[in-house]
Amino acid sequence: TGNIAEIGKVSISITATDSSGNKATKQADIDVVDEIPPEITLIQNRLTIDVETKELDLSEFVEVSDNYDDLTKDNLIVQNNIEFGTVGVYEVIFTIEDSSKNQATATLIIYVKDETPPTIYAEDISLPQNSDYDLLENVYATDNYTKDNEIEIRLSQTDLNIEKPGKYYATYEAVDGSGNHAYETIMIEVEGKANKQFLFYGMIGLGALTSLGIVIFIFIKKRKNAF
Repeated sequence: TGNIAEIGKVSISITATDSSGNKATKQADIDVVDEIPPEITLIQNRLTIDVETKELDLSEFVEVSDNYDDLTKDNLIVQNNIEFGTVGVYEVIFTIEDSSKNQATATLIIYVKDETPPTIYAEDISLPQNSDYDLLENVYATDNYTKDNEIEIRLSQTDLNIEKPGKYYATYEAVDGSGNHAYETIMIEVEGKANKQFLFYGMIGLGALTSLGIVIFIFIKKRKNAF
């Protein structure tokens, strides 16, 4: 007899009976101890977060239990070296201790990553036929993490034929320091000399017609005044 469900010194009574029915009883004191450590269960062993994450409730990723004490997440000791806003790999160490000084630990690995591609700024352009133009001029990119002057921008592909009037395209590619790629396509119009000549003579013709109309108007007005 005796309650050994609780930690501490317990007095017990031990009775033995032989085959003849003879009984002997002895009293004894024993120490009931808890040598079983608590349990920390990670919801996941590894976690990836975006570099723009500002804070994180680490208790969401762990559960605790114990064979004797009523432990909760509030009993956890959490140590971490996370630098929010900086790409890298970090450790979160959870430690918990029960009333008998049994301890348990668990480690969560945190990956802070930049997975946002840069943004390319480029506009449609018009070029004179046979002109010499750098297609990377006035093209730039920005990024949420990589500095602007560290973003790689290149002309990915184009079908431009500067010797022939028409409409073409150019596709740009930008790569940030985390290896994220972005693409942007613009339209290029090559203007030929014939178009400019047509516009020039068209303007002359329009001016001539306007002048002729004014002369006719004045002539008609004078004839009316004459009568």
